[in-house]
Amino acid sequence: LPGAAFAAAAELPEAFRTFQGPSEGQLRAARFTMSQHDSVDCPRGSKPLENPESCEIASEVLRVKYTGEQRFATDPTGCLYRTPDKDILWNQEQGGAASVVRKVVCLDVASLPASSLAAPAPV
Repeated sequence: LPGAAFAAAAELPEAFRTFQGPSEGQLRAARFTMSQHDSVDCPRGSKPLENPESCEIASEVLRVKYTGEQRFATDPTGCLYRTPDKDILWNQEQGGAASVVRKVVCLDVASLPASSLAAPAPV
């Protein structure tokens, strides 16, 4: 597969099409961090969460109230900590900007087992 280009997900080997990232158990054992205020960039060694389910798990691990999926056009997309409200939500809106009262919730990649980080071996 080195150097191969795929036009659509259907052209990928099955192992890659079904790769879902860390499991719920791995996320529950992971560490989470947050961006600085007025930034959408996760700290070095971490990455933004990919879906509302991982956002909810992060809120449980961080012991912060999760308020579900919401829509705020001015806020960044994804898992956010709202400083004034002291809660976490998943913002479904696209195209928002960094805010002085929001932090992006991030997964500390080093806290995951190495096997959950690598893409499956080529078949």
